[in-house]
Amino acid sequence: MGNTIAYDADAGDWKAPEPMGIFALANCTCGNTLSLSSNGMPLETFHAVLEWLRVESDLRRVTPVALMEHVRNQIRKLALADAGHGDT
Repeated sequence: MGNTIAYDADAGDWKAPEPMGIFALANCTCGNTLSLSSNGMPLETFHAVLEWLRVESDLRRVTPVALMEHVRNQIRKLALADAGHGDT
């Protein structure tokens, strides 16, 4: 459902002391909405995720949004497979 949003990365603030976070949504074939968020993530971990996103998107020569979409799609596949909905 739309693009994954990394509010801090979009603002160019890769080490925000009070991060706004990352948020993604996806539709399940069963009709439920799956959500993935950085809410509650420890600050050190959040900064490590943003650093990984910054470095990997540069190395892969893709936008941070494209990389986050790839990660979201992989998580979605795993979640649906784990829930018995197959690889959709």
